Amino acid sequence: MKKTILIMILAFTFLSLNARAMNFKKVYRNLKGNHDFKMNDYENAQKSYEKNSVDYPNDENLHYNLANSFYKQNKYDEAMKEYNIALQKNNKSLEHKIHHNIGNLFFEQEDYENAIESYKKSLISKPNQEDTRKNYELAKRLLLQQQEQQNQDQSDSEQSEDQQDQQEEEVDQSQEEKDAESILKAIEEKEQEHMKKKNQNKGKIKTGKYW
Repeated sequence: MKKTILIMILAFTFLSLNARAMNFKKVYRNLKGNHDFKMNDYENAQKSYEKNSVDYPNDENLHYNLANSFYKQNKYDEAMKEYNIALQKNNKSLEHKIHHNIGNLFFEQEDYENAIESYKKSLISKPNQEDTRKNYELAKRLLLQQQEQQNQDQSDSEQSEDQQDQQEEEVDQSQEEKDAESILKAIEEKEQEHMKKKNQNKGKIKTGKYW
């Protein structure tokens, strides 16, 4: 009985130590990643966060941190993937931050329409966010400018095409006029040649005997 109890105590102690070792490794990597991130060493921060996200895939905070390190390196596809994984965990205290950063990701790519939608989701999750509200308003203004510029570019393109068509028509018309002039000139030359021959025949003196 005592031996059984001893084995159980040892097993429990081993499991406790193993859990502590795992937690220590997780905390250490995360602290190292955070330190590297603050020092703008985003590549090494990414490495620490990646190891943690593989060993602890159900921790949304680790995926969020990894996404931020990708974002800082302009690895937008990788960042979006990790943000979406973090969102699946339904952590309400983290949700507004994720949507805010996704909004920034779209903003950096000048995709203002999707940026607006992400900022809106962030504000719904947590309304009193001054930075998110400012970004939301700025994205709306820039989207309007972008649409106006696109409309102007389209109008300029259509006008340029119209001018090109008009120039082509003028060239065709000019060529037709030249062709008509050439034909008329050729006809006139033939008529002049014909008249010249006719006049030459009239001026000829008939020779020979008259009976």
